[in-house]
Amino acid sequence: MASFPAEVCAAAGNFLFPFCDASASHVQREKLILLLSTHAVFLSGNGPRMKSKVSDAQVEEYAARLRAWLPSGQVFPARMSDCEFTEHQRQVIREARAQRKAAQKNGNGATGNTETNKPAGAPPAPEVLPTKVEQTKTFSKLRKMLYLQSGRCFFCGELLNEEEASIEHLNPRSRGGTNTEDNQVVCHRTLNEVFGSMDLKTKFEFVLKNAGQLKCPKK
Repeated sequence: MASFPAEVCAAAGNFLFPFCDASASHVQREKLILLLSTHAVFLSGNGPRMKSKVSDAQVEEYAARLRAWLPSGQVFPARMSDCEFTEHQRQVIREARAQRKAAQKNGNGATGNTETNKPAGAPPAPEVLPTKVEQTKTFSKLRKMLYLQSGRCFFCGELLNEEEASIEHLNPRSRGGTNTEDNQVVCHRTLNEVFGSMDLKTKFEFVLKNAGQLKCPKK
């Protein structure tokens, strides 16, 4: 005859105790063993977990970050292994990973191939070549600040890659602003050009008037 450890019975609940005495038949005991084992697994936390559902919007944002070589951050409600994806969502992620891998293989670097995103016939962007030391310093600072902003433009909140990004001085240096990170943000290069040497008050009046609707200009 099968016996039942007291800790297993306790874990499954007091309502199971009446079946644990000698009056239970062999078949009842076998079924009870299976039931108790199942309860013990769930109560111990070792059983299967309910997976978190994710939305198509979350999957699209994750895919966009993959293509732009940006940190994924906390896009999903849980770890990907603990999330439940539809077949369509899995396909979107697979395609984004394949595009990122292809870009890396073609030598397009950590920013992806931005040339393919330009409209047909658009003139190439002017290339500014600072000194080697200057270029390395600015590049590492830009990448660090962009990472701290979760890969988004400070003003419009859109995803931003390094090719389109620029460091904006909130208080322009021409008006006494410092060249330190507490006076700097990363935004679209086009918006930086529009702001120019605009003073801090005028700049933020413009931003506040367009709160929630601000779109950076496109070239």
